[in-house]
Amino acid sequence: MVTDEERDYMYRVYAKESRAKLNLGIRRRLAPLLDNNRKKMELIFTILFSLMGSPIIYYGDEIGMGDNIYLGDRNGVRTPMQWSEEKNGGFSKANPQRLYLPLVIDPEYHYQAVNVELQQNNLSSFLWWIRRVISMRKKYLAFSRGTIEIINQSNPKVLAFIRKYKEEILLVVINLSRFTQVTEISLPDCIGYIPTETFGKATLPKITENPLLFVLSPYAYFWFSLNPSYDSSQQQLERVSTIALEEVPSPSFWLSSEGERFASKVLPLYLSQFKWFNLLGKKLLRVEIQDAIELKALRFLGEDIQCVLFAFYYDVGNPEPFFFFLKKTEKKDVDEIGKKNPECVFCKFKEKEQEGLLIDAMYESTFRSWMLDWIASGRHINLGKGKVVAKPSSKLEETCREGQLPISSQVLPDKQRNLLINFENKIMCKFYRPLNEGINPEIEILEYLESKESLPFFPKYLGNAEFLSTDGTVHSLCLIEEFIPNQGDCWQLTIDSLSRYYERVLESKQLFSAPRDLLKMDPLQWPSECKAILEGTYVEKLRSIAEKTAMMHNWLSAENKDPNFSPEPFTTWYQRSLFQSAMEYLLRLQRQLSKNNKDLKDKEILGFYEKIEIIEKQLQQILIAGNYGLKIRIHGDFHLQQLLYTGKDFVIIDFEGETEIPFSQRKLKKTPLKDIASMIFSLYLAAFSALESSLLISQDKPWLEDISLCWHRYATAVFVNRYLEVAKSEILPQTKEEKERLLHFCLLERVLYEIEYSLKRSLMKEASFLCKAVLSFLNFPLTLISQTKTIPMAKNQ
Repeated sequence: MVTDEERDYMYRVYAKESRAKLNLGIRRRLAPLLDNNRKKMELIFTILFSLMGSPIIYYGDEIGMGDNIYLGDRNGVRTPMQWSEEKNGGFSKANPQRLYLPLVIDPEYHYQAVNVELQQNNLSSFLWWIRRVISMRKKYLAFSRGTIEIINQSNPKVLAFIRKYKEEILLVVINLSRFTQVTEISLPDCIGYIPTETFGKATLPKITENPLLFVLSPYAYFWFSLNPSYDSSQQQLERVSTIALEEVPSPSFWLSSEGERFASKVLPLYLSQFKWFNLLGKKLLRVEIQDAIELKALRFLGEDIQCVLFAFYYDVGNPEPFFFFLKKTEKKDVDEIGKKNPECVFCKFKEKEQEGLLIDAMYESTFRSWMLDWIASGRHINLGKGKVVAKPSSKLEETCREGQLPISSQVLPDKQRNLLINFENKIMCKFYRPLNEGINPEIEILEYLESKESLPFFPKYLGNAEFLSTDGTVHSLCLIEEFIPNQGDCWQLTIDSLSRYYERVLESKQLFSAPRDLLKMDPLQWPSECKAILEGTYVEKLRSIAEKTAMMHNWLSAENKDPNFSPEPFTTWYQRSLFQSAMEYLLRLQRQLSKNNKDLKDKEILGFYEKIEIIEKQLQQILIAGNYGLKIRIHGDFHLQQLLYTGKDFVIIDFEGETEIPFSQRKLKKTPLKDIASMIFSLYLAAFSALESSLLISQDKPWLEDISLCWHRYATAVFVNRYLEVAKSEILPQTKEEKERLLHFCLLERVLYEIEYSLKRSLMKEASFLCKAVLSFLNFPLTLISQTKTIPMAKNQ
């Protein structure tokens, strides 16, 4: 309801024609009411869909349909729905004169210009926009069931409010003006939360005590999901404050029994803020301190830097060393560090009745700058039980001598265990955590590739640092490599491409009316119209990725002198070991599922359990005798996130391999088809991840899942066949049947490994999805070209 004054204002603005008034309202559709201004229409619908309850849309408003104000009563907005350009707008096949009301023939809203069929075939239409917004609203229960809290801010032309339901918090910001507006919004109850825009998934900086500044274009609107950061500053400070030292920590303290007891308490608290530590799936028994010294030479940094080598002992596996550079802070810096970099706070201590913090020195820019200079200079640090040795490349040494080393740097988030440091977008430093005995495979491979030729699709190796213990063992401490300017990884590129693919399919649904029939055919023989929708611009990029993959394997198999990289024959013993390794995964899964009956309540996991005998028979196919090529050094953990997209090309990164297994196993030579199987599996994950996040999912989800399989089948065929064209024939199986047999085995083995990994960490939703994946791969047809053709690589490749 509105007051008389408000109704008068409403009439003056929206009912410029007197005939538009009816009783106490206005008899017009939304589009004519808003002068057919799409921005205004989107604004009104955004407000409607932001409110609680069930929003109601009057028929035709979803396509911006017009009305006939010259019809009496409310008949002006009751004209036939405009379905198509056909007779009577597709509403009826009757004689037009027999219709209860005439169609809209106003030129601006004519049924031949505004109808469902036209907008259905245009993904930028108002109809598709409405569908996306409705889908997004359905993802958040806070919109329909949550509370609403209007936010007071200084600009009256901006509407901002919070929708909250249980743990779900949404921030809605809307510009009601036709001009650009600026406002500041304070969210004191959400400090430490990160706003994420719901449609594009862009994130704003973490909410602090300072208000968020918004610059809003005319009629702009935003929906933000407010999610707590993984660990807010207050939470981290509360952790370290629970255990505080009554003295200043020193090397002698760390090497004492008291220091080890303290480390056993504080280190798990410190590392628990990192996701990788929580997912280790092991029980920490104790922490031992193997070495600790103070670097007097670094007093120019303000305080002495302590080098401490901790060893983590678990209930299973070997102990894992962690190397930390620790720095004491002055009292005046405590509050600032607690707010800006809580993740670097190691523990608290008291010195002369004043509190101080012991922090991870890697989070201090001055120390990071010194560390890069130290490595580039080729120096070393003597410890009590060993030494840290820097091994710069000639290029890094030259850069250091010329005084061109970058100074400023920042720590980047990494989902793995490593600490990544970016030096002015020129140099990347990867600080390994934990340390493993031996030289890291990534250092070996990049150093090997750098010694051959300058390859444009690998980062350039610039150096590394090692910890050499007194007993002669080596631990890789960090890697220095060239920074690769990029637009993100290939995973995000693929997800974006898939979202466009799903839209193209829905736009031309008739071509994919029977996707299961397509899945029975050779993807390379599908109708050209279907392939055009499948390809888009991504397939050419996928062919480029396949070429880079083949070139990588060609280079890793080109060495004859270095035993670390010389190819080895694919023997019968290796053939048997492959089968035994895969069977170990399968039998462990069988034992685990048979012991834990609650896991079998999941339909997909139960389906996998019932098909174990069939999976075993599929795996046994690898025992068939044949010529399966050669064993070579491979990437070891090859998936879409291991490729950076530069805007024109791709760069392969992260040659560490699977971080869960020791270096000795990662360095074993294997069939290159293991990398190919990993990429096929990664494409599968991308297809269904994009489907889950798509805003266009309808109720016909089985059909959409088949559409996802169509894309994956076609992408696999394109990737594998282009790889086979470029890869050297001698490293691969020699016949088409042998290629398909080995690749199919590697694919099943990869998914079994992932299922075991997920179940071990109680990731049941992920395990259920993977069990469904392995069932779909049981009869996965690999459409390979019958003959491989080797394409020689140019010298500059």
